[in-house]
Amino acid sequence: MDTYIRLAVVIDSAAGAEHLRRCAEQLGQRGYKVLEIESASRAVEIFRERDTGAMVLRAGATDAEGRPLVDLLRFEASALERPDAPLVLLADETDWTEALRLAQDGRFDAVCPLRGDPWTVVRAVDRAVELRGHCEERNHCLGVLEHARLEYDAELFASAQRLEAALDGIVSALCVLVSQRDPYTATHSSRVGRIARRLGAALGLGAPEQDALFQAGCLHDIGKITLPISVLNKPGPLNPAEFQLVLKHPQDSYAIVRHLPLPGSVGRAVWEHHERFDGTGYPHQKAGEDIHLHARILSLADVYEAMTSDRPYRRALSHAEAMHYVRAQSGRHFCPLCTDAFLRLEEGALGQPFATTHEVSFHA
Repeated sequence: MDTYIRLAVVIDSAAGAEHLRRCAEQLGQRGYKVLEIESASRAVEIFRERDTGAMVLRAGATDAEGRPLVDLLRFEASALERPDAPLVLLADETDWTEALRLAQDGRFDAVCPLRGDPWTVVRAVDRAVELRGHCEERNHCLGVLEHARLEYDAELFASAQRLEAALDGIVSALCVLVSQRDPYTATHSSRVGRIARRLGAALGLGAPEQDALFQAGCLHDIGKITLPISVLNKPGPLNPAEFQLVLKHPQDSYAIVRHLPLPGSVGRAVWEHHERFDGTGYPHQKAGEDIHLHARILSLADVYEAMTSDRPYRRALSHAEAMHYVRAQSGRHFCPLCTDAFLRLEEGALGQPFATTHEVSFHA
């Protein structure tokens, strides 16, 4: 046994004193540095000063005020964050049942007869000290692991922030690219993203889904960079060949977006934002809930924003005219669930929430 382990034996009364002294002698021979204590109050002081690694005491030991020493020591153990400090209880026949109950409750590490072979006590102390060592090693390992986990979480969070910033930069760069080629498409896309975000919030979607809706809105028409400017800004009707080019922009947009590390819903919304709830849209004539919810939200936001914006071939509709179309197309062009939420936004305290969102920025 390592001699640096200091052990206290409480000999607080004549009851069992001789046996306790024999135990102290045997523990000393075993290699412990034994400190004999003659009062419960002094035992608490020694324990509080962390001047002992383990303590042996008899059942029934109390301080001057009659408080059980076991309760005092366990209270100190909790207060000092030493719940694994070994305590070995010696009990005679009259205290044996109560002593066993205390041990079962975890208030003592071992219970030994107050009279008998002192080596029984030595072996009990050995086991308690060994267990305490395992607990300390375990707690140390847990502390190291917790520290490593916190460091890992901090680095993971920092990496996620860096990735998010990089992604925002990529999307912003794409928006600038669109803006340089076709300012209307860039402005329109930014507004659609804002409307889609607010509509998603009105539908009870969480912040990550609202962010995905904003990203989808900003990118839903990016495929139009492949179209000739003469087609994008043509003041009159498109001819059949030109119209076929325009019909391809959802696929062209998706072909760009799918390479970005964005949520899968962004790609689905971009791909399907020209589908109609009644199945008459394009490119795949999907209908109802086969269309991704984010695409249904984006479709309404896209159409509303387009109707309320000036184009080379027509003047903008008023807010009231656009809302009339939205109501009339519920269940046909638009998802009824989205339409109802959109109308609630329009009728609420926000007034006309979409008519003045003209900023061009990726950051909502």
